[in-house]
Amino acid sequence: MSGCLELVRRFQRHPSVRLRRESWGGLVFHRDHGDLIEVDAEGFDTVAALAKAQTLSDLRGLLRAQGHPARRLALAAFVSVLEDRGIVRRVVPDAPDLPPDPWSLDAAPATDTGLRAPIVAHWAVTYRCNLHCAYCYAESGPWREPGADPEVRHRIVQWLAAWGVLEVALGGGEPTTLPDFAALLAAIRAVGLVANVTTNGTNHRPEVIRALAEHAGVVHLSADRPEYLDAARGAGVFARLRQTALELAGAGARLGVNLLLTPENIHDLHRSLDEAVGLGARSVTLLCSKGDWASAHWPGFPGPRDLEAAVEGVRSFTAGRPAVRLYVDTALRGEWAELGLLDDPEPDVVGCGGGQRHVAITPEGDVYPCSHARSADYRMGNLLTDGCDHLWSMGTGLAARRRYLQDCHGVRCPCRTD
Repeated sequence: MSGCLELVRRFQRHPSVRLRRESWGGLVFHRDHGDLIEVDAEGFDTVAALAKAQTLSDLRGLLRAQGHPARRLALAAFVSVLEDRGIVRRVVPDAPDLPPDPWSLDAAPATDTGLRAPIVAHWAVTYRCNLHCAYCYAESGPWREPGADPEVRHRIVQWLAAWGVLEVALGGGEPTTLPDFAALLAAIRAVGLVANVTTNGTNHRPEVIRALAEHAGVVHLSADRPEYLDAARGAGVFARLRQTALELAGAGARLGVNLLLTPENIHDLHRSLDEAVGLGARSVTLLCSKGDWASAHWPGFPGPRDLEAAVEGVRSFTAGRPAVRLYVDTALRGEWAELGLLDDPEPDVVGCGGGQRHVAITPEGDVYPCSHARSADYRMGNLLTDGCDHLWSMGTGLAARRRYLQDCHGVRCPCRTD
């Protein structure tokens, strides 16, 4: 029976899937929900071939012609996994072919410098913010200049696409203060990138709500319990945030919450996590405060007892509730691994991937390995004036990346706790 089904069923890559070939295989990225899969050469060629509607028999023949083993049972199992993750789908025989993904066609250069380009660009589109939070590492506030003009932002978007970046994490400052924010999101989507947005949720005009629902991947709300959020950011902030969350959810946006760990909330963390879920979050990222203000005002935080309390809070939160994705700041990975709270296969890996998997970009297009390493020694170049190769695999870009990795790889990184 299964053999007959194989002759009938046709599979095709989902239209929202982006491909990027690497020297060892490639990256398969689903724009709609941010799923990233790293596959070997045979796996990559399998997904690339599914631009056309293929039966497994036809697909196997094509892969064997490319020199791959394409064992029948293994191929069927692989396609089944891709189907479960939404990477491929079953289609009718005459389904139209998908346009070729240019980053899947060319041969990736052999390199000893890692990936051919960053996966994620953390872009601070402005340092201006309508709020003034004392612990903000970017020192954002209403007094900051808005930064580059819309034409510069448009050019940065074009260069990010040309570079091969898959995801843009928009932050600031408060990105929604930009008058062209809705147009910026649409432009990012139009060039095939996914934009995930971090926002304080207090400055959302109707056109911003619509743009976030239509064009953003995940909208990350910076949130906490009402008493903590209003004390840190001003009276009424939580009420405005909650209204924004309701409007975003009603418009169909995918919501996440960024929850900053503080001396106030860490000892009853489950209540802050409950509040995040109440806002409609499908995921929560636990963040550790960074920068000079945190070092001066919260020295030694979080300490061992703080982390033990956090463990109890997480366990209390997850007991008996539907699964909610929890992510932890890479500054806490080592401590989290020791407490048995990481479920990834390599819990001892340190470092955040700065300069290897992601970069930070200023409003004017300057590129750094990390948002917390904006010094002259680590400046990789400028996206608008330097070629992509110069920013990454050669020249000042490669030299700056290597200095950063030597200085900051999980040991002296300013994001790490002592």
